[in-house]
Amino acid sequence: MVEQAKEAPDLMEVFAYFGRTAYMANVLEVALAQTLLQVEFMTNLRATVLKNQGKDFDRARYENEFDEYYEKELGTTMGQLVKKVEGFPDQNDEMKQRIKDALARRNHLTHNYWREQAYTFQTAKGRAIAELSKDKYCMKTRFIAVFRAILVPRPIGISQHCIPSGWRNGHVLSFLRCSGIADSMGAT
Repeated sequence: MVEQAKEAPDLMEVFAYFGRTAYMANVLEVALAQTLLQVEFMTNLRATVLKNQGKDFDRARYENEFDEYYEKELGTTMGQLVKKVEGFPDQNDEMKQRIKDALARRNHLTHNYWREQAYTFQTAKGRAIAELSKDKYCMKTRFIAVFRAILVPRPIGISQHCIPSGWRNGHVLSFLRCSGIADSMGAT
């Protein structure tokens, strides 16, 4: 705590903005994984259940497959998630570009930001937060765009009781609220 008190307020503010921006990039990454879960896994599951008329449906197996699929997607890189989502046939070019731009900014922040800022970061002027604030906004708007364009309008005919309880109990909305995104989307 003593070390924190000695740091300049603008230095702490830069780290706070960087942390918030990195967090928003992670929100976008998780949204891409959730998009794949809905578009690939749940759509395929629905088709199989309809084809078999519900015969041989094993809820425990389904929940395990659901969890495994989601964990597998979360274990891939954001770049791999972007490539998969770009492959959706109903993705327009603007949305693809917006997602690619967000990935490029996220990669820049994660891999290059501190190295590039090392010299200028030694001065108060070099610790300006405008770039980080812009990047945080970029990640947030990309997430909202993905959510509205891909997740929301895709009714896939799977009733609420078929979704594992952890997800059914407002997981996505809770995620939106914690991210500070629900308000800007009008979600309640």
